[in-house]
Amino acid sequence: MRTASVLVFIACLAISLKAEASPITNTWIDSVSRSGPASPEPWGEVKQVYNVTIGDQPVVLEETSIADLAASLGAAAQNWGEAGEATTWACLSRNAETLWLYSDGEMGGGAVTGVAIDVRDPAPASANCGTWPADLKVDLGMMGIGLPADVIAANYLTGQPDDYGWFRSTNLTDAATPPGKIWQELTFRANADGTVDAMAVMQETGD
Repeated sequence: MRTASVLVFIACLAISLKAEASPITNTWIDSVSRSGPASPEPWGEVKQVYNVTIGDQPVVLEETSIADLAASLGAAAQNWGEAGEATTWACLSRNAETLWLYSDGEMGGGAVTGVAIDVRDPAPASANCGTWPADLKVDLGMMGIGLPADVIAANYLTGQPDDYGWFRSTNLTDAATPPGKIWQELTFRANADGTVDAMAVMQETGD
């Protein structure tokens, strides 16, 4: 009888842990990473983002270590989940503004696979963000924050924002080693007046 009770307890604990929400659930970076690929039309002819810089540090997507970068910025890389649910992130915040660094826990190999900025929704305490210094400049290598959505749409070959303010551009280019392909997605969110208040770039290389 006691053994049965122990087994029931273990089973319930396992279900509880499995159902536990990610510490960054419903944040901008979490929503973007879980949203799935954008519609394949229209495609950009070239990869739109070439250079990402944070302060004086260049960030090479799929190469720069998220742990090393976070440490250099006074933050720490956080890990959650296993296998297909695994996620690694780091963030810097100030007031309602958040800089997100993301690594696909299963495919990212500890490297930065996405960078995002959200100036509307503050990061939750569970994200364990570091402080975003006022003098730390961030350049994602693309236009976005504070600009009208129609300007972004025209420059990045996207449609107009949907009912949630989202609009995206997908680009596919050849990787340095054939037959590899570099998939890159730019995601933007506009507020009620049509001004962009969040943006993200995500990248993955595969066959």
